[in-house]
Amino acid sequence: MAKVQIEGSDAVHECESGTRMYEAIEDGNLKVPLGCLHGHCGACVVEVVSGSLAEIKEGEKLALRAFDTEEDMRLACLAYLDGDVVVRTLKP
Repeated sequence: MAKVQIEGSDAVHECESGTRMYEAIEDGNLKVPLGCLHGHCGACVVEVVSGSLAEIKEGEKLALRAFDTEEDMRLACLAYLDGDVVVRTLKP
């Protein structure tokens, strides 16, 4: 099992490890902006505050480079949970 939490919120959603982060966000009614859900728009860029996500895949790496992000940033639409994680949203 894995838990996802948005920094500054008491809301936590528990789901299976290996779940795509955006699915956990939607299922748990967590407040994270979501856009195209394919890594093209950058609406769902989050910063990993603590915890772990599955190893980043090449498609996500390319998208993050295009958005000129920092090393600890991930796309919620393309990242998979690999345990408990706390993330910070970058957009309101």
